[in-house]
Amino acid sequence: MYALGHLGLVLLAFAPIARHLRRTNRTPLAAAGTIQVAALSTIPDADLLLASVSHRGVTHTVWFALAVGSGLATLAALRALRRPPAPGRRRWTAGLASGLIGAFAVLAHLVGDVITPMGITPLAPVVDAHYSLAVVNAADPSANNALFALGVLATTSTWIAGRVRVPRARPTPRTVLAWLARIDRRPWRTPTTHRDDRTAGQSTRGALDENAPR
Repeated sequence: MYALGHLGLVLLAFAPIARHLRRTNRTPLAAAGTIQVAALSTIPDADLLLASVSHRGVTHTVWFALAVGSGLATLAALRALRRPPAPGRRRWTAGLASGLIGAFAVLAHLVGDVITPMGITPLAPVVDAHYSLAVVNAADPSANNALFALGVLATTSTWIAGRVRVPRARPTPRTVLAWLARIDRRPWRTPTTHRDDRTAGQSTRGALDENAPR
């Protein structure tokens, strides 16, 4: 695929992840991830700028995806070490997220190339098996435009429809006991108590009247 098609494909693939992050109250990570996958959508095609590297060679393998992910994770971790950790977060969280998102972007690019007749050899040089689904041509403008439109539509719907869902607190023995204590003080129990007190008062007055001297 061309750059426009790859951009749409990575956005389309990352949209469900971004929606999940938004629903779990991690909107900044969803935004950073969307920007990162968009920026890395064509990074494997850097081999076109290198005369000594064949196109769809080493940069179109899972090993390259692991290398990109490891490099981004290392850079993010080193940057996090220079800053104080955020409350409730660990230093390696940013590095791990950046590495996973970077590797995901490269793998999504490989999916965009495996559907073309030229295909890829994703496990080279360990395994020389070549894969090609030959669904569309890489230069097909209709396919590239359609993928881009789907990616933009999926990303837009994620940010419009994806609402933040506040997680519910799990009940603990202390909260259960407090809830039971509040039930005992609810207003609907008050009339019964008053009626019992009134009945007890009438019985006491009756007993006093019987014991009174005549």
